[in-house]
Amino acid sequence: MNQREAMINRNNTARLFRNLKRNCVRINVGNSYAHELKKFDLAYATLMNGEEFATECEFTFHGKNGRCDFVNLDTGIIYEILNSESEESINLKKEFYPLPIEKVYAFKKDVKTETIFFKTRKGVKKGKKEVN
Repeated sequence: MNQREAMINRNNTARLFRNLKRNCVRINVGNSYAHELKKFDLAYATLMNGEEFATECEFTFHGKNGRCDFVNLDTGIIYEILNSESEESINLKKEFYPLPIEKVYAFKKDVKTETIFFKTRKGVKKGKKEVN
């Protein structure tokens, strides 16, 4: 695929979303620290592959409004990060998301974590991080 075709493909994918800023990681303090860290990891890997992405972009599809965690504009795949969200809710989202969904876990399974506390504008929040 040449550069022009790649640009057309990215733009066609981007047209499905509102409130889209390319290659910008949007932080949502309502999400956990691990969730936001995984979003950054996805963004870094995507940029290193020479691809474009968007985070926390909104859409309307089949009459329902939604917001996805991460979308790769080159491949046209939405990544939903699972931390506290159940797999059943992700399976329900597949029905009204405009692109295919892949599940990504905020933590690798069977990895030890420890509780951390960090300061936010609204006070102190509790989170988790991996322990080596």
